Amino acid sequence: MTFCRVAATHELWSGEKLGRVINGRRVLLVNFGGSVCAYEDRCRHKGLPLSEGRMVDHVLTCAAHGWEYDVRTGCGINPATLRSRLQMPAIL
Repeated sequence: MTFCRVAATHELWSGEKLGRVINGRRVLLVNFGGSVCAYEDRCRHKGLPLSEGRMVDHVLTCAAHGWEYDVRTGCGINPATLRSRLQMPAIL
């Protein structure tokens, strides 16, 4: 696995999200409680960027149709069977 620097820590405060393109793939970086996770920046419903959604506490809601994700795990909240497809460690 190859790692690359995609953001500095001052660009992603706790409780914030940031969309980036890395090697041609859209990636969503999320800082929750000082832990940074990276997910595919794509809603499983219609494929729209999750970086355009709204994050309140640990819940990220897709801007298009309201699908909800738990940013701590990538698991879907509504619907519960949903799971963000790409999970990978982020090094900032």
